[in-house]
Amino acid sequence: RGLAYSIDTFVDLQSDVGNLAVHAGLNHEKLIEGLAAIVEQYQIITDEKVPEKELQGAKDYLIGMNEIGLENPRTVASFLAKRFILTGRVIRPEEDYEKVGVVTAEDVQKVAQDIFRNKNLNLAVIGSHQHMTDEFNRILRF
Repeated sequence: RGLAYSIDTFVDLQSDVGNLAVHAGLNHEKLIEGLAAIVEQYQIITDEKVPEKELQGAKDYLIGMNEIGLENPRTVASFLAKRFILTGRVIRPEEDYEKVGVVTAEDVQKVAQDIFRNKNLNLAVIGSHQHMTDEFNRILRF
């Protein structure tokens, strides 16, 4: 849609908490439209199952990016240490890949329905946008 000059979704996983966040670089003129488009995607993934082709593409991307990252010895050490700290045992990447492989569209939708709820949404906007608070609140209440 040409709404953002940059956009990224990322997760922060801890043993007891975590978050999923979208960082979007939006021009002031496209701020509301861009935010609405992001929230619209949340609504779609809660209402509809991810198409199988898209799900498989996401799995392939996730595994591929992890494999590329594991070409760095420091990343390998961090990968193994995090899993050991969280689980008490060393988990090989292949074990993660097996788990990714069995994720279904129903699983994705169930998790989306759990996390993409009004009470779980937060918004941080950098800049002078106080006059847009009502619009922000309207969009976040899907």
